[in-house]
Amino acid sequence: MVSGTNTGSRWGLKGAEELGGGYKAIFTLESGFDSFTGALGQGGREFGRQAFLGVTGPIGTVTVGRQYDAIYDGLGPFTTNYLYGGGYFSHANDVDNTDGGFRVNNAIKYVSPVLAGFTLEGFYSLGGVEGNFSNSQVWGATLTFAHGPLSGAAGYEKVNTPAAVEVNGYLSGGGYNNVIYGPYLAGAHDQQIFGAGAAYTVGRANFLLNYTHVVFGGGALAGDAKFDNFEVGVGFHFTPALQGVAGYQFTRAVDDATGSSSRYHQVNLMGDYALSKRTDVYAQAVYQRAAGAAQQAQIAGLDPSSSRSQLALRVAFRHRF
Repeated sequence: MVSGTNTGSRWGLKGAEELGGGYKAIFTLESGFDSFTGALGQGGREFGRQAFLGVTGPIGTVTVGRQYDAIYDGLGPFTTNYLYGGGYFSHANDVDNTDGGFRVNNAIKYVSPVLAGFTLEGFYSLGGVEGNFSNSQVWGATLTFAHGPLSGAAGYEKVNTPAAVEVNGYLSGGGYNNVIYGPYLAGAHDQQIFGAGAAYTVGRANFLLNYTHVVFGGGALAGDAKFDNFEVGVGFHFTPALQGVAGYQFTRAVDDATGSSSRYHQVNLMGDYALSKRTDVYAQAVYQRAAGAAQQAQIAGLDPSSSRSQLALRVAFRHRF
């Protein structure tokens, strides 16, 4: 019994105040929780999902506080985990943060207006460690494009001392050990994420394609650890209420210290039926197979398998208010 894997259980407050001249003051406070136990999520923070304020207007939006990063905002919408399946559909334990597994504190974000179909987002976190200005710093940018049925995005992000930023989410997040990249994350002096994605909608179908490249600088014993993630997926509306999703992911990890290569194949399937505009039921099936140097499969959010294969089956009920 797991709470909110597809859409994390949360409640929150949003507000806006007109300032004149087309400008508004805005804020968001959002708290995650376990719907079966009532426990707070995100390490017990009161508003651990998001807590920010800002100003929006004709020249764009600036927000300050605890926020999602540019990779999640820009590349996430071109993945099956962001659009449809949630955490279990993530790339290799969400190694690229396209599922928003970690948020960033002390962050300043700028999102431009839409210009000729393009939107630019810039993101910078001050870190906040006394005596070491660069420690826990995060910065990055994404450029997105939308024109008719075609849309796309590309982005880059750098996270300094990533274990300090992500420790609650990825080293042993949710009570499980991360065998895919936890050891690399723990020792890395930085994490760099490059990515691009595209989507094309035709009729009832929405086709997705994305690629990300993640480097844990100094994460291996004598070098870097590198992860390449490829994904193709499709969402199809059989009826206005019934939707199906299918996707395939391939991850290749290389340890520079040993030259070893680990590979992970994952298939994601989902069916979702809307009982109303706010309530739906869905079923998911996720299968992962580890190969090469990888000895254990691990679907995001679950304990690692004792073998190279892992299967997750899920039936769930969701209500949004």
